[in-house]
Amino acid sequence: MLDRDEFISAYCDKGGMRSLVETTAVFVVTDEQIGLLGAIAQIRDGIEGLEI
Repeated sequence: MLDRDEFISAYCDKGGMRSLVETTAVFVVTDEQIGLLGAIAQIRDGIEGLEI
């Protein structure tokens, strides 16, 4: 899967932006249907907020 230390090292290796990315939260989504679940939630809650 994902090597945590390798990912964090590569993620933070952004030169002048390092101080910003070091303070930015990162979440790993492993659900393969996350896009579908998001679409269903938008439809359920009303499509007014849906941006295409």
